[in-house]
Amino acid sequence: MLLPVLLAIGAIVFAAGLGVAIYRLSHRFWPATDRDGMDLTSVIIVRIGILHALIVALAFTEVKQNEMHARQLVAEEAVTVANVFYDLERFNEAVTLPARQLVVRYARDVVHGDWPELAARGRLSEQAWTSWRVLLESVLALEPRDRRQNLIHARMLENTWKLEEQRQRRGSDAHAAPHPVFWFTSIAGLMVICACLAPYPARRSTELLVAAFSGFTGVVVYFAYDVTTPFNGLWPLTPAGLLDFLQQARPAAVLAGL
Repeated sequence: MLLPVLLAIGAIVFAAGLGVAIYRLSHRFWPATDRDGMDLTSVIIVRIGILHALIVALAFTEVKQNEMHARQLVAEEAVTVANVFYDLERFNEAVTLPARQLVVRYARDVVHGDWPELAARGRLSEQAWTSWRVLLESVLALEPRDRRQNLIHARMLENTWKLEEQRQRRGSDAHAAPHPVFWFTSIAGLMVICACLAPYPARRSTELLVAAFSGFTGVVVYFAYDVTTPFNGLWPLTPAGLLDFLQQARPAAVLAGL
């Protein structure tokens, strides 16, 4: 948590410093401007500011939707794991104990394996992949004896294969990011707006306003970056659904026996 906070503060300080530096440099070399020239500058600043805000807002909306999709996917994955576990009980509680142990082990390995790997390296852990493969083979090895077991077995297989798809999608969500053009236009737009403020007197109040505008832009741009790292940002995505599953009475009893 400390690193994201430091990065956020760094983004604010960098953006504010960049904005004031551009303003001072532009003010130094900007030719004298009459009232009409300042009015024209104001109109141009408004036009550029609207375009700049629109670009930042669109990019932020896109990455926020990706982050919401990642949260929904993690919740769905926990539901899928629970479905496989309880379908194994419905299939045959006595025979499927080893398979249910594999489901619980898989959930545990996702929590303690995938999440640290996604936060540190942005990839899925091999340990959880191994647990999934063993679980799949265990489900495939079950032999249904009647129509009821056939239906349950078909659903278990479908959900077990679905876990692989959900894992792959969760891994790809760790790398979702805006197009590089977004970062260029965000910084370039900030610089152009601050440069266009050069006709205004170089007072402390003016520089404070420039710093405030630039710092706020830096915050928004950092938030756009932060939500592209859903597993280690300011508000990291947690495996709450899987943890809840592991704390339920029957999975917890199986986990205690591992």
